[in-house]
Amino acid sequence: MTKVADDASVSAGDQIGFTVEISNLGPGDAYGAYANDTLSGSGWSIESQDGGWTLNGNTLSFAGDLAAGASSSVHVVRDTTAEDCGTVPNTVTVGAANEAKEDTENNTASASTDVLCADIEITKTADEAVVNAGDPIGFTVTVTNAGEAPPTASRSATRCPRA
Repeated sequence: MTKVADDASVSAGDQIGFTVEISNLGPGDAYGAYANDTLSGSGWSIESQDGGWTLNGNTLSFAGDLAAGASSSVHVVRDTTAEDCGTVPNTVTVGAANEAKEDTENNTASASTDVLCADIEITKTADEAVVNAGDPIGFTVTVTNAGEAPPTASRSATRCPRA
């Protein structure tokens, strides 16, 4: 079994996804093959699959038989939010009703995606601390992203004095 994250990291608000593939490596058919994966967060959907996969809430499952040498895969996705900041871990477990106990050491797979969040800061500075009545005044406003997510906007603006 394998589980692969679409991306090692994304910015909050971007989509994350995982591909899970289960394979029958044995010479015999796998009867009652299963996979169970409790996905972190909510809003998951199956984007594509080979068949046999279901998604109920945040629980991804496979149930069915796999012929010798056969495999089945699924790709699940969801949008992230600020609540996902940090690592979104994911582990899936597989097995089969007729699997030999000595063959169960490779029955789990994990993958994760780091969700990077913005940390927006704003500063406002007066051009002059003191001015005489009738003199122009101005301010500089700077907005920056000090977070882990790549900055998508950072601007400085000066307001023009009134005539």
